[in-house]
Amino acid sequence: MTLNDFVVSCVCNSLKKEVEERPNYARLLEHPFIAKEPTESDEVLSFVKCTLLEFAKDFGIDINEVS
Repeated sequence: MTLNDFVVSCVCNSLKKEVEERPNYARLLEHPFIAKEPTESDEVLSFVKCTLLEFAKDFGIDINEVS
């Protein structure tokens, strides 16, 4: 799974008409690209994961309660 796969998946899924079909923070964090353990060379992965967690925190979203 590459960054490109992750971005394409996010863009395609985020454009769905029905809100329930769009990915939420918890689903984004479960994506195989994000869920993998980062290595030292995975700076982008760490940045994306931290950014998603910060957005969730800023908006008061408990990612453990989002389905």
